[in-house]
Amino acid sequence: MDIDFTHLKHVFIDFDGTLVDSIPMLYQNYITFLKTFAKTGSREEFEALTGPTIKEFIPLLAQRHGLENGHDELYDCYIEELQGTYHAVQLMPNARVFLELLKRLKLPATLVTSSHLVLIESSLEHLKLREYFQTIVTGDMVNRTKPDPEIYELALKKNHLKPVQALAVEDSYSGSLSAITANIPTIGLQQAEHVTLSPQVFRVKSWREIIDLFEAAYA
Repeated sequence: MDIDFTHLKHVFIDFDGTLVDSIPMLYQNYITFLKTFAKTGSREEFEALTGPTIKEFIPLLAQRHGLENGHDELYDCYIEELQGTYHAVQLMPNARVFLELLKRLKLPATLVTSSHLVLIESSLEHLKLREYFQTIVTGDMVNRTKPDPEIYELALKKNHLKPVQALAVEDSYSGSLSAITANIPTIGLQQAEHVTLSPQVFRVKSWREIIDLFEAAYA
């Protein structure tokens, strides 16, 4: 798939693993959560949970691991640790360079994440990211999150866009599938070899490659 910049008016950017390097922290939180109940997690299970919100995957973890606590209690336990660690995440290399490039090109951006705003607020403040985004669309604004296309359909609606006028940047299979299913051209940021993406995305390995694409298109 090639990227056509002819009709581009807006860029949608995922948060976890795409814009910020939060995946190691999220993985450790998942492992610690299960250890609390004397259960053992796996990388495969964690990666399968990338996309749905915490409220969506808590029942799955409860069923798979035989957790007898109520879902609300498990949810509170899960996010308690996250709220204390999200502020420490760092931007991916060259991510801010790309955001500054969008500003110079006068291309607005929207943050599209399955995470709830209450969880990522500290990161947005600490990293001074709010100024770069015209809109923020989070998992608590929709009934179904990634890989369902609803969150991207909402992002289109909020910004009065047709799919061809947008471009999504995602780093996971569920995220890329969500954008592709909403008919949005998508760049798949494959920063690690084990990452699986929808086969319909335009694949790159770094933000530097995305910057080069934009600079060539708008030279």
